[in-house]
Amino acid sequence: MRVRSSGGLMAVAMLALLMPTGAAAQSGQLEADNPANTCSEPLTETIVSGDLGSTVVVEDSGEIDLVTLETDGGGEVIDVDWDDDDDTATITATEAVDTYVVWSCAPMNGEPVQRNDGQDV
Repeated sequence: MRVRSSGGLMAVAMLALLMPTGAAAQSGQLEADNPANTCSEPLTETIVSGDLGSTVVVEDSGEIDLVTLETDGGGEVIDVDWDDDDDTATITATEAVDTYVVWSCAPMNGEPVQRNDGQDV
């Protein structure tokens, strides 16, 4: 998996904790998966931490594949609203979000990313 990030050691540690696994999420780790996109090698440029509340608006320059979120108390994602371009989402969880990482699709070798609905990105 290729991961791009503009942080140092702290960002690498956060990515290791919040990397999508495909398995059951760890306690406090949640995922909001975009049903319109599937990437074999998602990339990340966006990592946000702080007291973010239970509803976060996430954005990325590419089409978002999924968002991993970290909370103190576990909880679950109860609502996700993807915009028409799939580069912004409003996510609501049952617990306050401390950190989120946006995982996006990127063209590989000039080939367009294939969306699940059959459209090229």
